[in-house]
Amino acid sequence: MPFIDKKQESSYIHNIAYRPYELESEFMNDISLNILDEGTTADERQISQSIFNVLLTLKSERLFNIGFGTNIYRYLFQPATYITSAAIETEARNSILAVEKRILIKSEDISATVNQDEHYIDIEIRYKIKSTAEFGSWKQRLYL
Repeated sequence: MPFIDKKQESSYIHNIAYRPYELESEFMNDISLNILDEGTTADERQISQSIFNVLLTLKSERLFNIGFGTNIYRYLFQPATYITSAAIETEARNSILAVEKRILIKSEDISATVNQDEHYIDIEIRYKIKSTAEFGSWKQRLYL
């Protein structure tokens, strides 16, 4: 083990502890994120995953972000009617748009079909990506 005096050791520790941004490595130059200002990414897979995360998270499940998520699971034992489907569509749309600022969803671009016998909801969402003006869709069967 090479000899390091106390002055060099304290300087080295200080540099690591207080100036970690000055430490460079080769891999840091190769990082390229597809994220622009204000969370405007054009990657449809990321948007799709974000929608999935919002719909499968119960409101108040995240301790420091209690507004994140939906309450669509409260419709589990409701009758499978047009009113229930409309309530699920509204809940999903409002919850997604509160979190996902990269897309636009019109009220007619979301549909929810409830199957009470088999306990699932088919949700289909069509959206427009703001940054690229491209259209995307998300379809998932959520088992309750």
